[in-house]
Amino acid sequence: KDKTLFTDRVNQSLRMQGGEYYEIDAYRLMESALPFSMPKFYFGDVNNKTTNWILITELIPFGPKSKPLKDFKPLEVEPAYNK
Repeated sequence: KDKTLFTDRVNQSLRMQGGEYYEIDAYRLMESALPFSMPKFYFGDVNNKTTNWILITELIPFGPKSKPLKDFKPLEVEPAYNK
């Protein structure tokens, strides 16, 4: 059996198309209307053939990985998580 048909990437591409459009549109259309701050949107695009996509925003000031998560205060950005 071909295991490539069951990968997360294939699942996203074949069964869950469109999710990236919502994220791009949230930045593009709702940036000024939402009641919380979000990174400034600069560019977003989706390749309909490959389902690859890109979202470019202002630099997000992630906190240091050396700082324990319990020490982060409200509105501080936790470090990026491993995928």
